[in-house]
Amino acid sequence: MDTIHVALCIDEHYTQHAGVTIASILYNKKSRNPVVFHIINDDISPEGYDKLKQIVDKYGETIFSHTVDSSEFDKLPVSNHLSKAAYYRLIITEILPPAIGKVLYL
Repeated sequence: MDTIHVALCIDEHYTQHAGVTIASILYNKKSRNPVVFHIINDDISPEGYDKLKQIVDKYGETIFSHTVDSSEFDKLPVSNHLSKAAYYRLIITEILPPAIGKVLYL
């Protein structure tokens, strides 16, 4: 079975929304393929990550946290609707292991 890799680029303010996304994916999953979630972030708290991990563990799936140096994005525009985390998708291929051939970015 092929593993389904899902990447979410978040900051602390989006942790709750990421949890809802993850729970929805796992609750509605019809495939027997394993799912691996990649949480790409710069400042998510241990408590926030633990909540995401609890959701994933409930369904017997896997989650990894990938920490980004956000200073690389200091010169890019941010606003109330666009955080630095929105730019992390641009470096997904640099962050995830090369063996991962496909990833679903949400």
